[in-house]
Amino acid sequence: MKKAGKRYRLATRNRGSDNATITGATIMDTITTAAVDITHEPGDIVTVQQDERSTDNERLDQIWQDFLSSKRLASSEEVENIEENVRTDGQFRRFLLATMIFGGAELLQKTKEEDGALVLAMSIIAGKHWIKRTQELIEVIETQIARNQLALCEEEDIKTLMTRAEAELFE
Repeated sequence: MKKAGKRYRLATRNRGSDNATITGATIMDTITTAAVDITHEPGDIVTVQQDERSTDNERLDQIWQDFLSSKRLASSEEVENIEENVRTDGQFRRFLLATMIFGGAELLQKTKEEDGALVLAMSIIAGKHWIKRTQELIEVIETQIARNQLALCEEEDIKTLMTRAEAELFE
C-alpha cells in the first residue's frame, strides 16, 4: 500500500450491504487516527500528507487489505434492477415536476377541481418516493466511486488520467 504522502482519493458512505466495503467515514477516521493533514477543494482528488508526529500506517494498511479482499457491490442482475428502477422512477419524477408549472394561486385552484387535491397529494407522495430512491442510488454510486478511486490510487499521473477520462466522456 502506498503510505501517507501519496494520493488517497476517497469519499462515500456505506450503503449497508453485507459485502465488505471501504467507506469514507472509515477512511476519514483512519486519516484522523494516523494524524495526517487533508488538503482538497470540492471535486478534487483528496491528497493526504503524513503529519511528522505520526509513523503509524497500520490502519491505512488494513483499509487497503480490506479493499483488496472486498467483494463486488452488485451482481449483473442487481445492476439491471437498479437500471430498471431508475427508468420506472421517471414516472414519479415527472408527476411531481408537472406541478411546478403552477403558481401558488393556481395550485390552490387545482384543489377545488375534481380530483385536484388528490393529484396534488399524489405528487407529494411521488416526490418523496423519488427523493428516497435517488438518495439510495447516490449512496451506491458514491461507494463505487470510492472503490474505483482506491483501485487507481497507485497511478503515477492521476491528474493526466482524470483529465483524459473527462475529455473522453464530455467531448
